[in-house]
Amino acid sequence: MNDLIESLIYQFKKQKIIRGNIYDNFMFFSYKTLGADKDDKYKHTRASILEYMTQNKNEILLKLTRNWWKHFYNLLLKALQPNK
Repeated sequence: MNDLIESLIYQFKKQKIIRGNIYDNFMFFSYKTLGADKDDKYKHTRASILEYMTQNKNEILLKLTRNWWKHFYNLLLKALQPNK
């Protein structure tokens, strides 16, 4: 399960989404990625994965925000440097 969540976090971070509540955005991203549009036999599996993610919110939030401030700081420095 942790490998799946790590993979979802990696794919989410590749999108470089910064606006809004990062955890809510991640949960919506995960919901869509796990096939929210499909009504199939795996809907209970998706629900249990999302429930697990909800129960481990603090751990996931820590993984989502790790290195985020460093990335934001580097973007800010680039924006403040004069154009060459």
